[in-house]
Amino acid sequence: MSLNPIEDVSRTLAALAEQAVTRVHGGVPSPGFALPQGNTQAQVIADQPGQSKTLRAQVLSQAGLDAVVRQDGLGHLMAELSGAIKGANLPAALARQVEQVLSRLSPLDASVKGADIESALRRSGLMLEANLTQHPTSPPQDLKSALLLLQQALALPPGPRRTTGAVRPPPPYFGGPVAGQSAYSEPLGFEAAADTHHQRLADAVDGALARVELEQIASLPQRESDPSVWRFEVPVATPQGTSIAQFEIQREGHGRTSGVASPATWRVRFGLDIAPFGPISANLNLTGTHLGVALWVQNQDAAAALRTQAPDLVRGLLDPGLEVDVAVYHGAPSSAPTSAGRLLDTAI
Repeated sequence: MSLNPIEDVSRTLAALAEQAVTRVHGGVPSPGFALPQGNTQAQVIADQPGQSKTLRAQVLSQAGLDAVVRQDGLGHLMAELSGAIKGANLPAALARQVEQVLSRLSPLDASVKGADIESALRRSGLMLEANLTQHPTSPPQDLKSALLLLQQALALPPGPRRTTGAVRPPPPYFGGPVAGQSAYSEPLGFEAAADTHHQRLADAVDGALARVELEQIASLPQRESDPSVWRFEVPVATPQGTSIAQFEIQREGHGRTSGVASPATWRVRFGLDIAPFGPISANLNLTGTHLGVALWVQNQDAAAALRTQAPDLVRGLLDPGLEVDVAVYHGAPSSAPTSAGRLLDTAI
């Protein structure tokens, strides 16, 4: 599997998103848009490595700053969509687009396999622009494309950024912490008028799109020596509502130790926050035939229960030729310190 969310970062995410809408509808790109090989200005800049790196950093910085002030949790979006389907009299075309987004919910049960995680990655929207660049006639059916179509169906610009209400999840960034989000619990006020419902939907969709864009930016290497990273979020259906699982998959390339080739290392981090267990974080490291699993559980009773079930987990993960170690800890994993100003809320 390969990942390059933005083939040429000199093109803004907004321009690519506009083309995503066009292509998902089966149309053709607008006259002012060209694929990487046809963009003369981008090609000239790409021929000058120093300028290309500077422009890349500038575009990513601007896109990130714009998305940070707009981003909101996918749980908020799913709660608004569920409420709109149940309590609002939506036009048929708009209701279909709402259902398309809700269909991206993943079940959480004992039957989840590795293939389901790969499918969740492909449907997360992380690779939309890369897939459109590589396969322009076959638009992917993922979360981001569904959100773009819903945004177009709503035909409403987002309102001013909310400064009160539920706390927004902290924005993702390269190398940052990975954490799940509990089911959204802020009262939605289903008795509001239809135009108010539509405006809230437009705001929630814009916030969710910004969140996906931040995950895309967080998946881009900051330096040439950085490993390949896939960061994405998955809405998960639970009895309490929609929880959000956050994942990071990292591949560190082959190396050499004492002149002998060493196997690649795959690292997976993910976080969940579901009742009655509370926040759970997991780190999985696979190098050659050895798989190490570390679980951090903040609920003390849940941690004790999982610790007693660790042998069953080992047996479930065992595969011919694979060595598995599982450790369960009470608390939260340590994380690297956040650089000053990264999470500063400029609206306050």
